[in-house]
Amino acid sequence: MDPVLPEAVSRPACLIAGVPRLASPPMSFVKAFNNLPFEALLSRAATTDGAAPRAVLDRGVSSLADFATLLSPAASGHLEELCRRSQTLTRQRFGRTIRLFAPLYLSNECINNCAYCGFSRDNPILRVTLSVEEVERKGIGPHY
Repeated sequence: MDPVLPEAVSRPACLIAGVPRLASPPMSFVKAFNNLPFEALLSRAATTDGAAPRAVLDRGVSSLADFATLLSPAASGHLEELCRRSQTLTRQRFGRTIRLFAPLYLSNECINNCAYCGFSRDNPILRVTLSVEEVERKGIGPHY
């Protein structure tokens, strides 16, 4: 039996180059993450039958429910294909480049409101900026 998923999970999301995107107005990453129907998605993954992963792969992923289907044990026979598709998408978006990002968190204050970031302006968190003395005491800084 197919688990009942909230409408937002079972309906197709906006697609950009075949990748699901949030179709709703921007919200903080934390709020979006907390709104995910984890129990329904886990249930979908646990109860997926053997034909469902092939159907999703043939038509393309268009929802979180489809993604849960591809994470199910029933999709284990499709791992090679999933790896090839993942590699293709990664190379399309990033090329054959590895980018390293090493942030120095001297503050968690921000004026931007990025949906994916925990430091996003609208996240209700305690904001802290280290003083020069605190930075020196912690040993943060350029080491050439």
